[in-house]
Amino acid sequence: MIRKLYLKNEKGVQFDFDYVSGVLLSNLDGLGFQHDTTYLKYGEFYDLVKREQPITKITGLLTFLSGYKGYSTFLSYLRASEKLELHYTSEGTKYCYIEIERLDKKELVMGSLQSQITIEKLTPWLRTSSLILDLDEDYSGKIYPHSYPHTYSITFQGKTQLSNHGDYKAPLRIEIIGAVDEPEVNIIKDGVVASSLRLELASPNCEIVIDANPIEQIMKIKENGVSRDIYQDQDFTKDNFLFLDVGTFDIEFKPGVSTNTLCRITMTEVFVGH
Repeated sequence: MIRKLYLKNEKGVQFDFDYVSGVLLSNLDGLGFQHDTTYLKYGEFYDLVKREQPITKITGLLTFLSGYKGYSTFLSYLRASEKLELHYTSEGTKYCYIEIERLDKKELVMGSLQSQITIEKLTPWLRTSSLILDLDEDYSGKIYPHSYPHTYSITFQGKTQLSNHGDYKAPLRIEIIGAVDEPEVNIIKDGVVASSLRLELASPNCEIVIDANPIEQIMKIKENGVSRDIYQDQDFTKDNFLFLDVGTFDIEFKPGVSTNTLCRITMTEVFVGH
């Protein structure tokens, strides 16, 4: 499989490292992982107490085929970006949140400019997938537009199964569109509710977003074009910011109304390596 690398910012704008953009990224180092570990010592034995992933660095060589013009275009992209993701495709696509720590500016060599780049890797490798829970069986076969590159499915009766194949628990982004009356989302394992979200509010037509991603964490509603925070409207006896442990679970959606309401669930799996 051909390896592909590109950046994506918080606006969804993508910068490809390829011959089309005229910017190539090579000589990569640091794409693996590193653990900071803490042990307790018992005589000649050691027992693992804590394992953490520190911020690590990825280094590489940027080649700007159009010289200073390409260099300037790349800088303009970075200035227009508040958050950056590095996407890496090789037997599947994963990404991580990054910061550009350093970009050296070199001299032109036969029309091309080469610069060393140092990237701080702020998260493990991530993979995002999305599904929709739908209570109306008449929607069978309807295709919902989405922008996620991994698994997608349509479900009925407000319940489906979801599997986390990552190495850590996966944050869930819950989006509810339509009418609601104290809506709930339940994560169920072997018939027992393992985690739950419940909101103490009602609306004839709204868009609700609850995102457990530690970097993006939000809880808001949009009604009649107006958005507001709904932190105070959550049932504080529930978890509300939902994470899926490694394994397969049932996901149940209860909008609290009989009209058709959609619930889109986006899962971000977390991996030690690519």
